[in-house]
Amino acid sequence: MTCSAIGAHCGPVVPDAGVTRGGLKHQCFQGTREVVISEIMNWAGGDHSQRICWLSGPAGFGKSAIMQTVAERLHEKGNLAASFFFLRGAGARSQFTRVIATMAYHISHSIPDSQPLIQRALQADPTLVFQSTQHQLQKLVLDPLKQIPPQTKPMIIVVDALDECDDY
Repeated sequence: MTCSAIGAHCGPVVPDAGVTRGGLKHQCFQGTREVVISEIMNWAGGDHSQRICWLSGPAGFGKSAIMQTVAERLHEKGNLAASFFFLRGAGARSQFTRVIATMAYHISHSIPDSQPLIQRALQADPTLVFQSTQHQLQKLVLDPLKQIPPQTKPMIIVVDALDECDDY
């Protein structure tokens, strides 16, 4: 089974939710928001005693632009495991039920050792992508990542605009 077969098994994969998507992207202008971006990039390259980096702020603060810029930089450095950019009212990009399958698909590309394990989980249970998000997270992301050798560099998952999902 090829990596593209993961997409076939993960019917709910959202092709336009990742960092390399086409269309409208919120981005920082060159040289702006560098302090915040640097703080996040330093966290991403650190020891991860804090496993989650949460960017919050009022509407219009530029959080999505900052996270797009951070995700692009992580992608360029080979540190982006997966990304999902929610967008309210944008079909599948606004559905939380699609995030785990999409992340698993991205992880299968960015961390190739995970690919056969994700494929095996999908082959063992083709209904997996329609089960609870907690169960999907365990079977498609956490279990495969626990079974592979530790990565030599930090691999980061970026989720942006969680408040824009329609499901919750």
